[in-house]
Amino acid sequence: MKKKETYVNNHVYVHSHASTPTELLDAMCRHVKRNNLTRVRPSHIVLRGRIPWTDKEYWGHADYIPVFLSQIPLLFYSGALPVDVALISVSPPDNRGFCTMGLDIDCSRAAASNAKKIVALVNPSVPRTHGDTSIHVSQIDYMVEVHDREIHVKPDGRQPTEIEKTIGRLIAENLVENGATLQLGIGTIPDTTLAAMRNHKDLGIHSEAVGDGVLDLLNRGVITGLKKSVMPGKIVTSYAYGTKRFHEFINDNPLFRESMH
Repeated sequence: MKKKETYVNNHVYVHSHASTPTELLDAMCRHVKRNNLTRVRPSHIVLRGRIPWTDKEYWGHADYIPVFLSQIPLLFYSGALPVDVALISVSPPDNRGFCTMGLDIDCSRAAASNAKKIVALVNPSVPRTHGDTSIHVSQIDYMVEVHDREIHVKPDGRQPTEIEKTIGRLIAENLVENGATLQLGIGTIPDTTLAAMRNHKDLGIHSEAVGDGVLDLLNRGVITGLKKSVMPGKIVTSYAYGTKRFHEFINDNPLFRESMH
């Protein structure tokens, strides 16, 4: 696949979480500085790794817009938040020319669908995922290959405190019934809550996010999804973020379905 020149314009959306396209961000910022551009406005949710525009010289130039994650796609589809360029990370194309957007479609799928230009960082370490993640090479304007960088993973965190373990246990014992479908977040409390559910049965996951906490319950047969009314048997999420082991478990695993709904 031929490497092409990176294109940037005014409103630039950046792929999030594990899929943060670090090399494209660096190239864009070098281009902006070299050409003294002043009207390039990146927009994004949570990014990982080193972000060039968090350097001290850029302090005071950012806007923070509180919004529900579920509402962000509407901003793209309505044109309220235009996208001139979407910078995304994708898995290598299959024999039909389809890449996937990996672990993170959250609002990134909507941004890419409404972008005037798509620049994709093609990275073999991006897991191939199922669901609303497919994108054909014909939809991508510029493709840049990398071969020697793992996608961003969750760093080893601190161990939960006894208070956090107690909170998780109380949630699991008093609020979660057998057969329940769970909406999770990323962090210590969701993980301690999941760790306290080892004796539950037939739990399902239909969630904004999933992390390593689901692996133990899957291996124990606690998470089956059999009682779910929507996509039974599937773990449905808009993004996944965890350790390399977790990302490798998701790779080409039809149990996991990436969805915006």
